Amino acid sequence: MGAGLTNPNPRVVEREVNQNFDIWLPVIAGIATKEEVEMATAHQLATWCEVAKIKIETMGRGV
Repeated sequence: MGAGLTNPNPRVVEREVNQNFDIWLPVIAGIATKEEVEMATAHQLATWCEVAKIKIETMGRGV
């Protein structure tokens, strides 16, 4: 590995993702890209999170 590169602690990564779940949720659901989320307004991000929740719930039911 290169200088300064180590394997990240899985617990630290999991905690970081959980703390920023509302940012990752639209990306996970395929509603928005990471780049779009980074540029989104608070209103857009909140809307995308709600749409992502509905999409995941709907897909889970197999509808």
